[in-house]
Amino acid sequence: MSDAIQPQLVALLNQSIEAAVRKSITPREAYSMQEVAEILGVSLRTIEGLVDTQQMRAVRIGRHLRIDRKEIDRFLGRETR
Repeated sequence: MSDAIQPQLVALLNQSIEAAVRKSITPREAYSMQEVAEILGVSLRTIEGLVDTQQMRAVRIGRHLRIDRKEIDRFLGRETR
């Protein structure tokens, strides 16, 4: 992903995060990649690309990848301490 596209993607994700949180996905500590895509309002392919390029970290649990809620906040520049 080019440097010019990432700030635009982050801005888009920040705009959609509040509405996405209100969706029917139960708040919890870790989400599937599909759930993260739904929460952020982007495609699964976008999330897969971010994980593949290590811009977003995922953890393998068995055969499944999970993304921690804190990682989503970190990616969006909303780190909490």
